[in-house]
Amino acid sequence: MGKGCTKCLVACSHYKNWLANQEREFTKQKEKYTNEINGSSSQKKSTPDNVNNEYDRKFYEKLKESDYGNVDKFLEKLSKEKTCTAITTEEGNINFPKNCPTETFYRSKYCQPCPECGVIKNGKTFNERNRDDIACKKKNEVYKVPKGAKTTNINFLYSGDGKQDITEKLKEFCGKVNGGTYPEDEEWECYYKDDNDNKCKMENNIKPTKKLQNSHTHPYIMTYIDFFTFWVNHMLKDSIDWRETINSCMNKARRSKCKSDCKRKCECFEKWVKKKQEEWKKIKEQYEKQDDLVNEHHS
Repeated sequence: MGKGCTKCLVACSHYKNWLANQEREFTKQKEKYTNEINGSSSQKKSTPDNVNNEYDRKFYEKLKESDYGNVDKFLEKLSKEKTCTAITTEEGNINFPKNCPTETFYRSKYCQPCPECGVIKNGKTFNERNRDDIACKKKNEVYKVPKGAKTTNINFLYSGDGKQDITEKLKEFCGKVNGGTYPEDEEWECYYKDDNDNKCKMENNIKPTKKLQNSHTHPYIMTYIDFFTFWVNHMLKDSIDWRETINSCMNKARRSKCKSDCKRKCECFEKWVKKKQEEWKKIKEQYEKQDDLVNEHHS
């Protein structure tokens, strides 16, 4: 995992959360459009003295008589506006009626996961290296603990890179009582022989459900420094997600609109913090096995 990838991880996490919010707002507005046109909105009940409502009624009747009585027809016209057509494929095509989930509200090319096997330079561009490339196999598919190397087993609660609420991504973890293991857990074994020979391997790379399997798409074998960076960055990304979730609950509480699920989310956050503290102890334990580090780095 190069430093370019890790720099983008947190920024892209914010971007995906923003996209998720935009998609939810779009859905609300789309439903409101249909309700207004069909006269089912409670805000559009006209009275003889209400000039604005009478104006609205006539306006909606005109819309219904045109092609724009159907929300998809309206969105199709909107998608042909210059602002939408100017968007490139790399950034995501804008076509509201047809591709909302897959492109309009999908992360851009710049926030795709980093290529598992790295890239190959081709002139001024870089192309993704195929998994069957010999360099990929040599780097990512060979894990053999050298004789005498010290190993550490690390249990890593992994939330994935999805754009759902953190409690949804960790649904099984949040819903299960303390203790034991969770479906979102990854079991890693790490060894360290020297600076040139140190790796970590995910042992339980087959997940119980297709949904969980699809969320664990990162390499299953990494150098220790890559795994260390991978863990730290995802811990920070999850921290940001938790901050947004907990802040939302606190804001609702201040407005006396706190829902019962906020208690569950806060309890899961506390549980997550304790889990990450346990993981850090193991991460640090493996780090301390690097005998070739200078003494002041062992603290």
